Amino acid sequence: MKAWAKELLNRTDVLILDTETTGLDDTAELVELAIIDTKGRVLFNELIQPTISVPWQASKIHGITNSVLREAGAKSWPSHWTTVKKILRMATVLLVYNLKFDERIIQQACGKYNLPSPLGSIRSECVMLEYAKYRGIPGQLGDPRWHKLVDAYRRECGGIAQEHRALSDCQMVLEVMKGVATEESFESNSEDFAVLIAGRVMALEFLMDFVWTDRFAKEANPKEEALNFKKQVLNLMAFDEKDPVQAQIVDQLKNRLDSIFQRVCSL
Repeated sequence: MKAWAKELLNRTDVLILDTETTGLDDTAELVELAIIDTKGRVLFNELIQPTISVPWQASKIHGITNSVLREAGAKSWPSHWTTVKKILRMATVLLVYNLKFDERIIQQACGKYNLPSPLGSIRSECVMLEYAKYRGIPGQLGDPRWHKLVDAYRRECGGIAQEHRALSDCQMVLEVMKGVATEESFESNSEDFAVLIAGRVMALEFLMDFVWTDRFAKEANPKEEALNFKKQVLNLMAFDEKDPVQAQIVDQLKNRLDSIFQRVCSL
């Protein structure tokens, strides 16, 4: 991936695109779309008014609510379609993290208004799949394991994403590409210990969100489901075992995780 990333970053005909949506299924629509070039220049960054209400579950992820759209005077997708198409015509290659999802969402938005996809015949490449091959960690089915964008960004750039919006995601994709191109991964050591701890806290906060919802209550076996989720969070807690300070902090976080798990199982 290093050569792939370096070659694309040095080109002027490569763009990066990301979307935010009302959901994940085949009824989901666009609520935001952003496009940047490999120099980081913002070519498009607009909120988009969907034909349906934005569910609170989606708003909780990206912060885009119905009131945000209304106050911003967001326009419907047809109002942006021509502009997006013109911008994309500038490119030979389009980079997207989780390409299949964004392609489908854009197609669904176009389908609402009988418009063709603005992606046209542009060569689109999935950064998520390329990054999975680059990391080479086997998944459950033997294929390279996919990595969330925030995890890739944390490893390659040593940063913690502050928001989950289309533009910031485009910018993270660009930084991940740069990190891979230079092979300067931000591995855990004494210098980036604060970042490591911040990542663990984020993982715990994510789990705590589930404590205050009926997520597990809807499962046929809520305790088993909660345990599986706990294992996933524990997998995020890799640390330098030779560093006694890191070991002590992670032990404390694991104790908090156990406490949260017990609360989930008692609901």
